[in-house]
Amino acid sequence: MQVAHAEDSATIDSLRGAEREFKTLLIGDEGALDNFRLYFVRQKGEVDIPRHKHNFDQIRVCLEGGRQNFGAGKWIAPGEIAYFPEGTPYGPEQSDTER
Repeated sequence: MQVAHAEDSATIDSLRGAEREFKTLLIGDEGALDNFRLYFVRQKGEVDIPRHKHNFDQIRVCLEGGRQNFGAGKWIAPGEIAYFPEGTPYGPEQSDTER
């Protein structure tokens, strides 16, 4: 496992523009069945992401700032956790906040 501190981690460009900053904190073993990644993500403004799904499980924790949108009328507030199983569609994500 590779470990990094957020302050020392390189920023990864968001696929959907500069509105979100991604930093990699943990990386598992490539090719392992139980592989994982842990990102620290900071939203810096407006996002508009269409409904989509991933080929991996996703756990989101909103740490601070504004609420995090993950679908029509669906929000995660600071201190809350959301789980999206592999292949589960979610979104659209539409918010204009810093978190």
